[in-house]
Amino acid sequence: MHVGNLPPEVLATILKLICEERHYRINKWISRMGILAVCRQWRLLALPMVYKKVSIDNIDKVRTNMDLMTDTMAHYPRALNIWVSCDDGNSVRRLQDVVEKLHAKKSMLHRVFNLHLHVDFTALPTDGDSDDDNDDSEVSLVETEKLQEVACSLKTLFPKISTLHCHINIAEAAGLVFETALLKQYVSQLVKVEVNSLALTPEMCFTDTISDLSVWWYPDSGSIPSINTNRMTKLELAGIDEAFDWSTFAPKDSTESNVLYFPVLQHIFVDVWYMPEDADNDDEESEGTLVVPRNAFSNVLNAPRLRVLKLRLCPFTCSFIASIAAPKVFKILEIFTLSDLRFEFFGFRLSEAAKKLFTKYYDEHSTHGMIDDMKFVNELQSTKELEYHSLSVHIDGPIDEIIHRINWPRVTRLFISTPISLCNVLLLIGSLLPNLASLKVENIIVEEQDDGSLVIPELCDSSLATPIECNLKTLEFGFDTSRDCVKDLSEDFSRFMIQTVKSLQCVAFSNSKR
Repeated sequence: MHVGNLPPEVLATILKLICEERHYRINKWISRMGILAVCRQWRLLALPMVYKKVSIDNIDKVRTNMDLMTDTMAHYPRALNIWVSCDDGNSVRRLQDVVEKLHAKKSMLHRVFNLHLHVDFTALPTDGDSDDDNDDSEVSLVETEKLQEVACSLKTLFPKISTLHCHINIAEAAGLVFETALLKQYVSQLVKVEVNSLALTPEMCFTDTISDLSVWWYPDSGSIPSINTNRMTKLELAGIDEAFDWSTFAPKDSTESNVLYFPVLQHIFVDVWYMPEDADNDDEESEGTLVVPRNAFSNVLNAPRLRVLKLRLCPFTCSFIASIAAPKVFKILEIFTLSDLRFEFFGFRLSEAAKKLFTKYYDEHSTHGMIDDMKFVNELQSTKELEYHSLSVHIDGPIDEIIHRINWPRVTRLFISTPISLCNVLLLIGSLLPNLASLKVENIIVEEQDDGSLVIPELCDSSLATPIECNLKTLEFGFDTSRDCVKDLSEDFSRFMIQTVKSLQCVAFSNSKR
């Protein structure tokens, strides 16, 4: 059947999947606009989908993208992405120009509820002389006033904003000034927000309807303003340390400040940041030694609807998991370690046996290496009391050195982002991971010949062509090279894997280094 003969509702579903991709940049949004030029039917179906979320890249894209909108499209935009960057130190001027151009289209943007700001501030003029001894981190009074005016202008342009995502370079003081001013404009009406912690001030007061909170934490930050957690469904805290004040999330009327109650919370991600001991010491032997807090999480997490838990906590993990009030089944339980190993459980039942296993492991190891974490995963595989549907493992460490320590009969998905030889790929598929259904290897090792061509050494070994009986269905691969001339190599590898692994249904090439 030709695509033009598809029923309108089927075609609309396909176009919706294309247009509503969650993560996209400017070039992807512009490429979607090509859908509108295919034919009249596609245009009628895709017009509200394409313009539901509009992306603007600096002043030039305001002219080209926004001028394409007509009055009949004014009710379409719901979300706006603004990308502003400048290498000549005029980021503030560039931001002002974008806002001025948007004012010309104000009547078409009155229904925007979702605002994503990506602003990269470069070095700005400072008060006083520009001597080398001056502190260039301060923003001049004139620039501060301009940034505050821009924040006020955005509030005038988009008065109904309920979702605000700030991706602003606060390494420059101008970024912090602008983000703080913008947050003050919108804080009392936000339902979903992503901000840097340094932009939060004590006098800010979030709305009681806030549902999604994502904070990039910085060590010099104070504390998060008091928040009503009754409607919070998603919480992300990145870069916190063991001194983080969790009392922000304690109910105001509770007598127990260590009990954190989230009645409807479904998703939580927590990332703990550790400082190396003797960071200022030049002694090379002290490098890599981590400060490991004991019993760092002393609160009780009461979240009866929690289904997605992602932890990058290391020894913090055991006390956090143990703090969860009642046994439950997680849709996803994702745990990161210091040794570049990450495992992701699906359908994980958090029982007392599971809590004891996590506590036992993290109490025994104050620091973590790849071998220790491999032992832990091996124990997870052999513990019958643990109930989970499937387990996915991501290895970003020296896989070739520890591959023979793997004993993971219950792993169904594996992602390896470090270089690995073809022999070890076949070893994983054939014997070490008997139930593996999906494999992604980003960096298969290749060698350069004298004539400049690239080869996989093991492909010349006829003994490796023996058929493998396994359950692998999907394979995505790339090569450990940044060169572009890998088309023939990828075809040879794909042909070899299809002949060797009879169960394969899908083979895809995606070179991450290109």
